[in-house]
Amino acid sequence: MKVSKYIHLAVALLFIYFSFVQLNDLDAWKWILIYSSIALLAFLRFADIKTRLFARLLFIALAIYALMNFDLLASWIEAGRPAFLDYAETDIQIAENMREFLGLCVSLLTALAYALGSSKK
Repeated sequence: MKVSKYIHLAVALLFIYFSFVQLNDLDAWKWILIYSSIALLAFLRFADIKTRLFARLLFIALAIYALMNFDLLASWIEAGRPAFLDYAETDIQIAENMREFLGLCVSLLTALAYALGSSKK
């Protein structure tokens, strides 16, 4: 068995974990859907199931969603780029928005990697 298969499995498990830690969030359904979609994509690749169309459609959907939420990045920059891990009480919403935008970017880049890497599958 190729090492790359295990990388797909690791990516799937990582994004399942990302989904799990969103359960306490107010908008958990949105993040569980995003992270679970990436986990499904990785698991399908692990199982040698063709994913080209799914990967490309997921990438397009996430790219559109990222563009629609680009204001989260802009508001973080306008606020003076406060830390999003160790932050003051007044920066809670800005920090949360930035973490969400970063999670979206990680998902987008992962979907892009699968979309580009699935030219044969």
